[in-house]
Amino acid sequence: MIYKFNNFGIDFAWVDNIPQSVAGIESTENNKQRSNNMIVRTLGLLAITGLLSGCVVAIGDKDYSSAKDSDSQWRKKQQENQAQINQFKPGIAFNDVIALMGNPDFTEFLVKDEQQVQVLFYRTHHKRSDGKTTKDECTPLVFINGQLHSWGDKAYQQL
Repeated sequence: MIYKFNNFGIDFAWVDNIPQSVAGIESTENNKQRSNNMIVRTLGLLAITGLLSGCVVAIGDKDYSSAKDSDSQWRKKQQENQAQINQFKPGIAFNDVIALMGNPDFTEFLVKDEQQVQVLFYRTHHKRSDGKTTKDECTPLVFINGQLHSWGDKAYQQL
């Protein structure tokens, strides 16, 4: 008897050479052997089918299902940062700004003319969709001796 099977466009065929009795009636032993052969072949075909169908494994730290949520989260955060900075007045204490704004994206510290100058950078605008925050996407806040002195690119460039 010839068996044929098609899986994903691949044809499989095999011939069963179990002898038939002269009268055309198979013996019980032949039935058991045929049954066992079919089970083995079926399991083999299932294994081959599994191997040929392939698997997809996602590797990485990105969660694509929540990509839109994370996109809107950083947009919301930078809008909040911009709105908060727009409310600032010179003279606010360094610790008060940290309490209001949270940790900055970048910081710098230097001593200039015997004054301690600290610059905090908070993300306030978007330039590139590369998944990274850069200083050119941030607004610098310039503190002199622990008090907010000025902010923005021009203030930072005058240091």
